[in-house]
Amino acid sequence: MRPLSDKESLLGRDVADVPSPFAQRAVRHVVGTIILAVLASAVVVAAANRCRGACDPVACAAALYLVVLYCLQVKFQEWPEFDARVSLLLFSALALFAGPAALELLLGRPCMFPSWWPWVAGLSCAAVSVCAWRVMVRGPCPTVAPGSMKGRVSIVTGCNTGIGYETAQALAEADGTVIFACRSEDKARAAIARMMEDSRAAGKELSKDQLLFLPLDLASLESVRGFVDAVDRSGLEVHLLILNAGVMLGSRSVTKDGLEGTLAANHFGHFLLALLLLPKLQEAE
Repeated sequence: MRPLSDKESLLGRDVADVPSPFAQRAVRHVVGTIILAVLASAVVVAAANRCRGACDPVACAAALYLVVLYCLQVKFQEWPEFDARVSLLLFSALALFAGPAALELLLGRPCMFPSWWPWVAGLSCAAVSVCAWRVMVRGPCPTVAPGSMKGRVSIVTGCNTGIGYETAQALAEADGTVIFACRSEDKARAAIARMMEDSRAAGKELSKDQLLFLPLDLASLESVRGFVDAVDRSGLEVHLLILNAGVMLGSRSVTKDGLEGTLAANHFGHFLLALLLLPKLQEAE
């Protein structure tokens, strides 16, 4: 039986190991639908209360903002894990938007709200909206503890700009060694020089030994294998591999390996890189 080619082995391994995301999508859609129903009802109640003078326009605007926000979350399937923060956020939104109507319903008569109620409701709704943005849109801002990466080597692909650059800088400023796995040596060297200047301006001095460059073209399986060989020859252990690089080509192209260009760089190159570096990562654990 003939051995499988790079393309066949990558395709077979990938298709076999990818789990079906149906259950995860279903949970997100169910949770998102419940949230949308609650907040959509809150908008109607807030508008009705406004007609009776029980609510102000800020509450309606905040409710509408939350509805749009969660619509986008469900649309792009980016709903995070359901935790205490999200539960508190939804309870606060419901209490602020539907609270006046619920109180009148329980008492069976119109309620006379104090003069300061619109201000409290407005500020509370604004606070809930900010929390919704931080939890659901912006998300947490992880930081790397100073010195936590000392003696550890990280490989970051495509880290000469963007998110990869910021990731590499955070790891280096935590006393780690970062290998810049980039296609263009000139851009990588320029990014290293800029990173050292930025860190120096922030009062964190980086040494040249912390920032290393090794060429890597993810669209070429030969280049990926050459990169791994260069890592082996360097004698460095590899503790962390961050697959950051990616392209979005405007037209179809085919690599010399017979793979579509975007898929080769974004998927197959990274898959082969992780596969070949897995033994080193396991040894460094």
